[in-house]
Amino acid sequence: MNLEFERKKTQDRFDKRVHVALPIRLTHGGNGSRSALSVACTYDIHSRGARVASLRTLRIGETISVERGKTKALCRVVWVGDADSDLRGQFGIECIEDEKILWEDELRETEELYNKILKKYRPAFRKRGNGNQPENRRTSRFDARGLAHLVQGPKSARVEGHLKQISEFGCRVNAKRLLSPGTDLKLILNIEQCDVTFKGQVRHAAQGPGMGIEFFEIRRGDRPLLQYLLSRLSESNDLPENLKFEMLDF
Repeated sequence: MNLEFERKKTQDRFDKRVHVALPIRLTHGGNGSRSALSVACTYDIHSRGARVASLRTLRIGETISVERGKTKALCRVVWVGDADSDLRGQFGIECIEDEKILWEDELRETEELYNKILKKYRPAFRKRGNGNQPENRRTSRFDARGLAHLVQGPKSARVEGHLKQISEFGCRVNAKRLLSPGTDLKLILNIEQCDVTFKGQVRHAAQGPGMGIEFFEIRRGDRPLLQYLLSRLSESNDLPENLKFEMLDF
């Protein structure tokens, strides 16, 4: 993954992202001709794209026309959920027309909501291939590779780093500038085009090990994605090869 390129592409990830279901129309291109119009629904939206649920089968890199009301824009499919996962039928899109925002009114009028992460919370999850033994992910931490975007303070100061480890309740991030323990922040983790957003606090920080960050809240709608990622990571710590998304290779 070209991390420098990803930094430039993900600058809009600091913008508001909201969990909202909006009906949209998709027109799929194929063999030089337009296919029939299909109906889909957003799962969450942000200024440059959305996570979408649809019955249509799409491919990574496919360009589609997305219509919302009177607004239309060309978008590219950047990830597709694995057919055998809880994310089947979902895919991520990014607008390739710089000046267009498909849901500007909805983003302006809708609050970005979060759900608390409870220490006693245990999702219905069992480690694959291990009979009836549940996996205790409260203490399971997995190696992971991705970008970490940290926003802190009333002036929304931004720090970028690299995700090194993640669990259900926190993560470890390396960055050139360390934040002090006790710093409250918003954290956007980007793993192969998939964003998961948290609110949390820096618990410890040191050169080398980096920052240990505890999650307090997760953006509404992101918990299924986090569970999916952790489920795949439980099978192997080699995330890029074992995360069963199809990925767009930039």
